[in-house]
Amino acid sequence: MTIFETERLILRKWTVSDADDFYEIDSNPNITTPIGWGIHKDRKKSLKFLNVLMGKDTEWAVINKENDKAIGCIGYNCDTMRKGSIISRNIIFAINESYWGQGFCREVVNRMMEYLFKEEHIDILCAQHFSYNNRSKKVIERCGFKYEGTIRMYEIKNNEVIDKLIYSLTKNEYEAIDKSRQQNYGGQ
Repeated sequence: MTIFETERLILRKWTVSDADDFYEIDSNPNITTPIGWGIHKDRKKSLKFLNVLMGKDTEWAVINKENDKAIGCIGYNCDTMRKGSIISRNIIFAINESYWGQGFCREVVNRMMEYLFKEEHIDILCAQHFSYNNRSKKVIERCGFKYEGTIRMYEIKNNEVIDKLIYSLTKNEYEAIDKSRQQNYGGQ
């Protein structure tokens, strides 16, 4: 089991004991709607989705070290927009609304960027958000991702046309960010 740490967080595989914390995230429309998940209004559906995540090697629970609570999730999947020998991944993340505005999302995304570029040796990392999800936009931009473009009319939800914004960060761009961080903060 791969475990990552940051100053305040532990990233580890989901377990059944996280079910209540996961349901708290999974049933909150303020969290699930902006990232495109369905809202699970009953614990059985939420547990079923948690079981799916538990079986994936690319999904982690975000644990707050202070209280040992699962406060979010982070993972990645293959980026299907790039072809050939380019090793590309797409990052996915969500944090419990009670923990918004405290820098947890940026902290966990930065740690996942480090893992993917330094240990998985990817060439480029992508991030996406729906046009109305300004919280994810801020995290993505603050982590150094560059705006690539907008997929207009990506889908229709509740009779509303939704656009999707696409960002990416190349290995060279990440290395420059990491070098700057090392010089300015001694690696923190």
